Amino acid sequence: RRCRPTGSTLTVYLTGHTALTLYLVASIVWLAFSLVLSPWINTDDPQVSALLRPCRSPYLTRLFWIATLLADPRVIPLLAIAVGLLLLMWGRRAEAVLLAVTLLGGVVAQTLIGVAFRRPRPPEVFALIKEPASFSFPSAHAFTGLLLAGVIVFVFWRTARGVRERLATLFVAGLIVVAVGLSRVYLGVHWPSDVIASWSLALALLCATWAGYLMLVRYRGLREQWPVWSTRRVHWAVTAVAALSAIVAVVATRS
Repeated sequence: RRCRPTGSTLTVYLTGHTALTLYLVASIVWLAFSLVLSPWINTDDPQVSALLRPCRSPYLTRLFWIATLLADPRVIPLLAIAVGLLLLMWGRRAEAVLLAVTLLGGVVAQTLIGVAFRRPRPPEVFALIKEPASFSFPSAHAFTGLLLAGVIVFVFWRTARGVRERLATLFVAGLIVVAVGLSRVYLGVHWPSDVIASWSLALALLCATWAGYLMLVRYRGLREQWPVWSTRRVHWAVTAVAALSAIVAVVATRS
């Protein structure tokens, strides 16, 4: 049933989300222009990256290599397709559309910002892996990884029944996002400010898409729950197959 918002409720709702989105957008704009106009980032970035080099070890390198593969451009589309299909199977069509809109919008924003600033990557001599041919700012791994994790957390937060399940999902997603971001700096293919800016941009985009989605649900009667496909046992079987396929994709990408 469509809900008719009162003036005060709608004003508070829009003001809160708009303020948070504008704050995150302003932070990345400030950081982006600092790359061009201010020398402090170009001075501090190499110092922070240099602090991580003495901490390198075979074990940490292997760990962060696996973490960076989770957000690899060849893996993220497979994970997104798997998550989208699972959402459709569980009757969450609106969230599947939200996932597609968020990731497609992210690709456009990331491409435009990269082309606009053309920031070079760290010196190749310090990189532990082959540097991509793309620009350093923003970090595609950190950006798309947070976008995908953010949509998953959003869905689980609204569908999970208990607080423990919600907090567990938030913790695991946050741990993976942080690991992916750190891996890009540890492996020497991104500056720290690239990762921070990517997280700010991703959070701004997530706030905008979340706000739009919730507005449609609350005030335009957007239907969230649709008939599920097949039985619950089949759902869990497909979920397990999708998870296994994602693991295989990561291993194949590593090899």
